[in-house]
Amino acid sequence: MRAGRWRCMVAGMTINFRVLAPVLPAVTMAIADDAHAENRAGCPGPYYGPCEYEEGWLDVSLLSTGAIPSDGVLVLQVNWRGATPPAAETITITADGNTDADPLTGTTEATEFPGIFIWRPDGAWTGSLMTISGVANNADVEGECLLPDLAIAGEVTIDPAPGAALTPVDIDAIEMFELVPKISLETMACCPGATPSYGYGGCYSQPGVDFDPSQCTPIAATGVLQLSLTGTPAASGPVEQQVVYVLRLDGDDVVSLEPTFGLAGPEAPQCASIDAVDLGSKSAVKGAEECFGAMFAGQVGPQPLDPTAVLSCDLQVCAVTEQGDQWDLEMCSPFSSSGDVPTEGGEASGESGETGEGRTGGESGGQDDETGCACDETGGPPGLLGLAGLALLARRRRR
Repeated sequence: MRAGRWRCMVAGMTINFRVLAPVLPAVTMAIADDAHAENRAGCPGPYYGPCEYEEGWLDVSLLSTGAIPSDGVLVLQVNWRGATPPAAETITITADGNTDADPLTGTTEATEFPGIFIWRPDGAWTGSLMTISGVANNADVEGECLLPDLAIAGEVTIDPAPGAALTPVDIDAIEMFELVPKISLETMACCPGATPSYGYGGCYSQPGVDFDPSQCTPIAATGVLQLSLTGTPAASGPVEQQVVYVLRLDGDDVVSLEPTFGLAGPEAPQCASIDAVDLGSKSAVKGAEECFGAMFAGQVGPQPLDPTAVLSCDLQVCAVTEQGDQWDLEMCSPFSSSGDVPTEGGEASGESGETGEGRTGGESGGQDDETGCACDETGGPPGLLGLAGLALLARRRRR
């Protein structure tokens, strides 16, 4: 059986988050092991497509729609191939006010936020309804890897009032604790005769621990937090769509066009704040730092598991062979519950544990964040519901 790990990239964010996998019908923990590098000797090398080194714009889209402030800007979402985006000057846009005046020209600007550009008119908006048209140009394009020009089009309405001032963001938090079994040769207990081992995963997957869950079970786990943070909007009305939110978390900045963020995997309580930035005026307002997960402080990090709750045989633990690929059945001893957590080898497997929910007080308000993502997964184990202790949920509003 094979237990796996999920890695999730959330659109619009600048860091990656580990997402806990639900219980799935298969078991072996995907753990990279240099000792198995020779198994890949016959595998083909990496494939580089014919467009791998062609750098330029892949997509440029206009995010601004509906009403924008009289002093507003257009917000663009950009996607490119290459280490850095092409120059902002390669994006040209005009805005036609549907009047006798010439179309309005402007300047495209890169922002400090990856994937977000803005277009600022050279003068005042010339009408109430503006037709936007433009192009992102890929210079010196040869072949079919990139389009020479990407069209940009849309409409916006110009509100008579300038953008309203931003207000600080308050956070509505959902905090959840989960116990994730740790699967490695050093963190297993098995019935007599059972032999967990590292298994070769094939050319396109990592090796992992192979074991029979009816004969073996983990004896250690990692307690982790899952946080869903929803901020109050920093502005309402036309200016809202040109506001970027920045989650400040333990030295990392996470960017989103909505004040909603998800984080899974921290092994300690976290403190965070959400700042808001107006892309047009470049004004910013800082959010107050708030801390989360304190109620689970003693449950996060390395934790022991009781294998006797899962298997009723005479459990044993064994030393790993010198090759490091399986148990040495001549070096075994009966399992004894000392309360210590094995620390050698392995990593959290990504399986969810038994769940239960409870909510604590606080003001109502905010909505649960269901952040979409494209995840790359290698599976997770069945039959482990009885292992992982309690998953608890708390929701509260802090001011």
